[in-house]
Amino acid sequence: MPLGFSIQRTLNEVDILRGSEWWRKTEAYRWGKIYVVDEGNLFTRLGPRLVDNLECLANLIHPSSFKGVIAQSVWLT
Repeated sequence: MPLGFSIQRTLNEVDILRGSEWWRKTEAYRWGKIYVVDEGNLFTRLGPRLVDNLECLANLIHPSSFKGVIAQSVWLT
């Protein structure tokens, strides 16, 4: 989650990582569990949005329990 990057910019920049050996060795990569989220709307603003942040992470970790909670997360792999 590069700070200050939009989802589109992050997706454009991620090709650098995809070519890295260490990236392909991570469990997240092997399991297809790498995501890009809109940090500007969630993760950099604290306060009441903390609940939104937790819902976003919970949805990414256990999506069957949180259908439709967060629409702006994007599969990366």
